[in-house]
Amino acid sequence: MWTIPKLFSSDFSFVPYPGQVEYSFPIAVRSTGAGLVDEYYRFEVDTERTTAEALMYEVPEKSVMRAGQEVDTCWIKLKYVAPMDTAKV
Repeated sequence: MWTIPKLFSSDFSFVPYPGQVEYSFPIAVRSTGAGLVDEYYRFEVDTERTTAEALMYEVPEKSVMRAGQEVDTCWIKLKYVAPMDTAKV
């Protein structure tokens, strides 16, 4: 399994999704070439750099770059909490 030390940042708002408390956020992952077998990797949140609390997201234990794909998607589950109504996280 690979851990990729790359910084990623994005903005998201639950405003367009009234009443929704979770959202599956897609992150495109690009490989340097299409592999012949599935390759597993994981994302980690740098807790020293993020303003989001751990209860606001769920990162999968491992994700897969499917064989034959140069681009695949990792899904991060975002979770609504009330402070998001008044502050950017």
